[in-house]
Amino acid sequence: VPLTDLLFLTSGGEYRAQAGEGLVITPTTLSVSPQSYYGSTAVRPIVAGDVALFVSAGEFVRDLSFQINNNKFIGRDITVLARHLFDLRRIIDWDYAPAPSALAFSVMNDGDGLFLTYQPDQDVYAWTRATTKGAYKSTCSVREGEFDVIYVIVERTIDGNTVSFI
Repeated sequence: VPLTDLLFLTSGGEYRAQAGEGLVITPTTLSVSPQSYYGSTAVRPIVAGDVALFVSAGEFVRDLSFQINNNKFIGRDITVLARHLFDLRRIIDWDYAPAPSALAFSVMNDGDGLFLTYQPDQDVYAWTRATTKGAYKSTCSVREGEFDVIYVIVERTIDGNTVSFI
């Protein structure tokens, strides 16, 4: 994840890569230091402003942001107030649409969706459920003029045929 530094998210922990004095990464100037040991799942991390959001083991969504007083990236659990929405389910795809509403949309393995309102500068993070007639399969955010629009692929059965809709 490219933030102010390059972050590597692995199943065993989160690592920060920095260049040496010349700000150029070479085999001799690369410095890698652990930031935390939550571990990341195979779900790709997303960038929300200057923060990385990632899914750790147990379906905890964490926001990884730089804390100047600790001189490291810290990941706090932003699912703590909505753990019931993650019971026996997992995120299979997600994306973030910053403008105008600062929303992330997560596709769950059971076909439901979850919206996350995420405004870290206001300390706002709130989850809500999204359902449809059919099953959410994938999502992405696309910039359209001044707005970021969330698109989803929904799979439905019509007259015995499985059909995908955008």
